[in-house]
Amino acid sequence: MATRTDTKEKILDLAEALMREKGFGEFSYAHLSSELNIKNAAVHYHFPSKDDLGKAIIERALQRFITWSHLDSIKEMRPKEKLAAFMEVYYKQNLDYSFRLCLIGSSAAAFPALPERMQQEVKGLAETILGWLAQVFEEGREKWELNFNGSAKAMASVFISTLAGALQLSRIGGKSFYTTTVEQLWNQLLVKH
Repeated sequence: MATRTDTKEKILDLAEALMREKGFGEFSYAHLSSELNIKNAAVHYHFPSKDDLGKAIIERALQRFITWSHLDSIKEMRPKEKLAAFMEVYYKQNLDYSFRLCLIGSSAAAFPALPERMQQEVKGLAETILGWLAQVFEEGREKWELNFNGSAKAMASVFISTLAGALQLSRIGGKSFYTTTVEQLWNQLLVKH
């Protein structure tokens, strides 16, 4: 028999997958309960409103990123290795699963329609990731590993926008569109010795 925690995690997993594949507004509690073979009341028990569910999806993603970025193995990497590790995780979380969009990209597409509490969580997730990337870019420039013009914060925005945009367009052009775009970005960033 599944525990309440298992059920809650299964709801979150499925809701996140649907959000990445179709968008937050494109599924209902009925979809979740039907797919998971549970009662609609079970979904409402864990997440009284869809706003609560959306907020929980983004909070969990933020926690995953914080946990990952604070791993000793990540903190000990050189800047270009951190960037490569981020790109690998991004690829695996999205392209390895039938061209899912990242949560920031999926949320951005429907941002005006998202509940206000969820909008705040999405902003927090984006700011946290952009802040981490900006630090990596600044450190990479200081150590002569990464080359770019402008501020590290602006480069972080360009970087995540390129990944998210390439991911979205890969739905049309296939995985090769994504990999070609990201390889080009990577080649432009690396310092040539």
